[in-house]
Amino acid sequence: MRNAIAATAVLTAMLACNDTGGPTSVDDTPAVVTGTAYLDRDEDGAFGTADVPVAGAHASLLVHATGDTVARTQSTANGTFAIAGIAAGTYRLEVDLGPMSDSLAVLSAGGVPIVLAPGDTAVAEVRVGYSATPTSISGARAMQAGQRVIVSGVTLTRSSVFGDSTLHLMDATGSIRAIQVRDAISAGDSVRLIGTVDIQSGQPVLIAATTAIELAGVGVPAPDSVSTSDAASAADGVLDAAQVAVSGTVAALDTDVPGGVLLTIDDGSGALLVELRESAGFTSTTWQVGQAVRARGVLVPAAGGTHWNLWPRATSEVGVTAGEIRCSGGSAGDFACHSVDLAAFVRPTELGGGQTARLNDIWGWTDPVTGREYAIVGRTDGTAFVDVSDAVNPVLVANLPKTAESPSSTWRDIKVYSNHAFVVADGAGAHGMQVVDLTRLRQFAGTTLQLTPDAQYREISSAHNIVINKESGFAYAVGASWGGRTCGGGLHMIDIREPKSPRFAGCFADALTGRSGTGYTHDAQCVTYSGPDTRYTGREICFGANETALSIADVTDKASPLALSRASYPNVAYSHQAWLTDDQRYLYMNDELDEGRAGVLRTRTLIWDVADLEDPQLVAEHMGVEGSTDHNLYIRGNLMYQSNYTSGLRVLDISDRESPVEIGFFDTTPGFDNLPGFQGAWSNYPFFDSGLIVVSSISEGLFVLRMQ
Repeated sequence: MRNAIAATAVLTAMLACNDTGGPTSVDDTPAVVTGTAYLDRDEDGAFGTADVPVAGAHASLLVHATGDTVARTQSTANGTFAIAGIAAGTYRLEVDLGPMSDSLAVLSAGGVPIVLAPGDTAVAEVRVGYSATPTSISGARAMQAGQRVIVSGVTLTRSSVFGDSTLHLMDATGSIRAIQVRDAISAGDSVRLIGTVDIQSGQPVLIAATTAIELAGVGVPAPDSVSTSDAASAADGVLDAAQVAVSGTVAALDTDVPGGVLLTIDDGSGALLVELRESAGFTSTTWQVGQAVRARGVLVPAAGGTHWNLWPRATSEVGVTAGEIRCSGGSAGDFACHSVDLAAFVRPTELGGGQTARLNDIWGWTDPVTGREYAIVGRTDGTAFVDVSDAVNPVLVANLPKTAESPSSTWRDIKVYSNHAFVVADGAGAHGMQVVDLTRLRQFAGTTLQLTPDAQYREISSAHNIVINKESGFAYAVGASWGGRTCGGGLHMIDIREPKSPRFAGCFADALTGRSGTGYTHDAQCVTYSGPDTRYTGREICFGANETALSIADVTDKASPLALSRASYPNVAYSHQAWLTDDQRYLYMNDELDEGRAGVLRTRTLIWDVADLEDPQLVAEHMGVEGSTDHNLYIRGNLMYQSNYTSGLRVLDISDRESPVEIGFFDTTPGFDNLPGFQGAWSNYPFFDSGLIVVSSISEGLFVLRMQ
């Protein structure tokens, strides 16, 4: 056990509540912040007789949002310090305890301990005046102009479009606008405000004095669907600043509005104006009167306050909802395309996650009994199961949250075996591998099912991808980290022949590959081999994209897997993912980081002849039409389906295996240049018998597509 330097900060003059018993106003009587710096010899986190005071510790009080210093002081000989004359607000208290090479700096403020690395400055949030009882947003809306209040809620959006830095706040009781907010608050943050009530356009607003971020990125509440008439009147003001969703038909279109486009949407109950502003990314004029659309956003009062307009915050929040949109003249609605039609488009917020959720991997499953086709869509906070059998009307059937103890993750990966989905996540702590019986989706009766795993495999914690050989019944977690049996980040082999009872089977890693020399595998394809190298017919062979090289291994004997070969290539940057042709003669590989570097000016696909498993040959490099970064590719028959981030889905004819030709595309990111970068199409699943192609685009959503 090590001794710890500690400091406690205790508010000794926090502001008191009113005696009225109702919603309280805030009294701005100055307060005093005091604390003690000490050597915590008994390591109990409290200053006691066994502990030694520390003199000369530097204490600073700063405005929480701006970092402006309010006051500085030093601890006295008995370790105490005091900062007086502090107005109501939220501050950051920093106590510099000096470089203690063998200790930890510990600060306890308001009963919440914070542990930092040796020599760091201890930091805690201090709320002055927050002893006053907070009121709800509905309570704040009922108060008189000029009253000071404390409210808490989740930020719907932050904008400078409608006044001086407007923040829209929602709690369980309602919504309110806070104006003149200069603090660093983002959409999705849980915040607490001390503000003054004012009346503008006939509605109560808060003129915020100070704010505190309680939790960053907790997720904005899912919007409620309302009629267009209720949205236009904000339910007589009750929904002012609320986030809502509406569906209807474009009744009128005005493209002459400075800074954007103005749509009039009507569902039969009344007209609602929707402001599509250039500042939110809207540049298209392809909207048409008569289109069926769905829009979501924040309700803001129009000039004069007689009605409310809907303000969508991003292009992903407005789209056509009914009917397949044929690719014609180079576009399908807002999306550039060629020979690929748009059947449906579902935003991330409609896929079961929080407002801040984004998409990652995608896979598919066809129910062998009902024939229904499902897209299985990875999100940063879980997994969505979407019935795409009626392609133009996809339905969210079920939601599987991430493992409770794991953080949200940019990387989630899914594969299917024997009517079960297997889900892993990277950078996700002790997430493990979730196993879900997909036949449970048959229980859907109109309300989204909230699933829990049927099994949880704990021999791994985080993993970048999950690979499955459906013929052998073995899964391979790759890129494992954060604990468990990582296998050097190589192939962590799992027997899933009894899907609900997965069992560890062994490890394989080729230490001559990977950036760290551990045989790290970023992604792989494992097959029961039936290709031209007859020496290995019937053997289980894995083709790994191992950061620095292609790795080929025989993993038939899980106790003694064997490296068959490895091969690198010119301008290697990051060997990312690869897929075999149906005859297992050729392997097509992408490198995620080569585009934009010397010698690689367009999307590059590496073509390997793997007829000799012990001596693979790079026979061609295909340069694509665009310069975007490539991510995942899959092959079905003579077509290759590539998800290439900012240039979207690209479809290539590989009838001539060494000379692919692009025959179609669908760009999921309108407004982006098709240059190297990591926004847009993450992956695709082209294996449905119906011919549907489902694509996951990170911020945009799920696309259901069809080749012409």
